[in-house]
Amino acid sequence: MWLFFEKIQRPKAPKYDPQERELTVFVTKIADYVRGSEIPPLDALSEFINRCFELNCGEIHSRKGCVDRFEGDKIFAFWGLFRTEKHSAQLACEAAMVQIQTMKRLHAWAAERGYPCPGIRIGITTGQMVVGNRGSNQRMGYSVMGKEVSVAYTVEEAAKKHRFEILVSRSAAGKIHGVPFGAPVSVDFARERLTAFPILRKSTH
Repeated sequence: MWLFFEKIQRPKAPKYDPQERELTVFVTKIADYVRGSEIPPLDALSEFINRCFELNCGEIHSRKGCVDRFEGDKIFAFWGLFRTEKHSAQLACEAAMVQIQTMKRLHAWAAERGYPCPGIRIGITTGQMVVGNRGSNQRMGYSVMGKEVSVAYTVEEAAKKHRFEILVSRSAAGKIHGVPFGAPVSVDFARERLTAFPILRKSTH
């Protein structure tokens, strides 16, 4: 979430100073984005991506999530910014499951226009991170940082390898209730081997 300030007019805002907190981070990626982007012209591709992001961001916001940034075909979001939010992993999981259904509605819209109909993959993890402002006097961004951010991206990549739509790290899965998890899979992260659990059915993407 990028915030712009004039250097002279920038107010002091201690509440935006970096602080350590347990958060849940969430990476959504459009599956086969590169292959799909070769099909429609650029103006149609932009319309498709924006429509996809609009629908999926709506599901994140409705479950108290914060959309941090867009990266090509990815949405990076997090939960737990407010201390009253006690179930950040649960909310992130609910948003992920609803996003899968949302994409089915998007496919009907895309098919009418001759656009590609890819699926999505989602990686989720929970852990200690730093959240707050970072940047310079010219440009300041409010974002999350830490090892768990990289873990979320790695878990999403592992979802592709194992052909799952939603993959959740052990740290997040332990805080999620009422959701059927599949058998655990190993995820290589740096020099560590992590454990993650799939939700719902296997994906064909």
